[in-house]
Amino acid sequence: MVMDWKRIEEDPEKDVKVVGQFLLDNRNKIEALEKELAESETHRQELKTNLNQLNLKIQEIEKQNQQQTEKMTALENKVKEIEDNKNSLSDLLEKTEKELKIIQEEKNTLETKLNNDKNQFDEIKLNYNQMKAKTEEIDSKFPALTSELQNKSQALELAEEHLKNASEHQTNLKNTIEEKNKEIEDLSKIIQDKNSLIERVSEEIKERKSESMELLDKIKNRDTKNEELNTKISELNSKIAEISATSVKTVETGPIPTLGSDFLSSDQSLKIFVIEDDDLKEVTTLSSDHVGIIIDKPNGKIWVWKGQSASRISAVKASTKAPSIRSINRLYNWKIEFIDQGTEPGDFPQNTISS
Repeated sequence: MVMDWKRIEEDPEKDVKVVGQFLLDNRNKIEALEKELAESETHRQELKTNLNQLNLKIQEIEKQNQQQTEKMTALENKVKEIEDNKNSLSDLLEKTEKELKIIQEEKNTLETKLNNDKNQFDEIKLNYNQMKAKTEEIDSKFPALTSELQNKSQALELAEEHLKNASEHQTNLKNTIEEKNKEIEDLSKIIQDKNSLIERVSEEIKERKSESMELLDKIKNRDTKNEELNTKISELNSKIAEISATSVKTVETGPIPTLGSDFLSSDQSLKIFVIEDDDLKEVTTLSSDHVGIIIDKPNGKIWVWKGQSASRISAVKASTKAPSIRSINRLYNWKIEFIDQGTEPGDFPQNTISS
């Protein structure tokens, strides 16, 4: 049926005869258009939700990248601090060795002078007071030197513990880097999937083209930041390898005993070592000519005990070996006590000294 639309427009209030089939056809067309419009609106909302989720994910990735950058900066500062401490410790050890050499040279000079003056009685009597004063002056230097060596040994001990903690931190850092690399790979895969989704969305919704292009730019910037982060991680791994390959000089020449898990878990409460040349020998008791290292399990202490007749050189050697025993056997919470015979405190194991 052909409708005379011009007449209807001239008199819209006038009734017009319409075939029922025409109205049904128009109703079907209207319903189909409404249904298509509703589906288009639903599809548009879904695409908008997906875009919002992608924006949130990109913000989260950028935040993670910023945190990783801050961690890298902190780790680089830590590596620099460890290198500075290592150099200071080397200078300190070198200075101590020079002081010991000077004292030994003074002692050798005095012994030579004493041997040359044995056959000259008058000169011996004349020079006796001078030599005695010189000897007393050297003896007076030994306590101060021993105290200084103990302080330097403590500093060496702290440096060893610091390097050990750095080694453990390096191991943890390597594990963290591996985990982060895996996370980056997973994120890269996710980003690839999201890129595919973005491409499909761009094809389906032309009016969102500008937003999609902006999203692609953000993803490209994130990829650039990831490449920079990977470069920094590689540089840090190189520095870690250099530090791991560097070892601290020690003044010890003999082996350091390991206590073993049997001693730490057994009922045995003490272990006693004495200095023999540059080595440690395990004994059952101490005498006045010994310098002993006592492993006191009940008190959680390592005693460095100097007998009245023991040499000062042996005391110096013991003061350097005690911190190494503590480090090698991982007794990090134990204290090291330096005492002389006759000044033992109440908690000192007196049964280790022979009468």
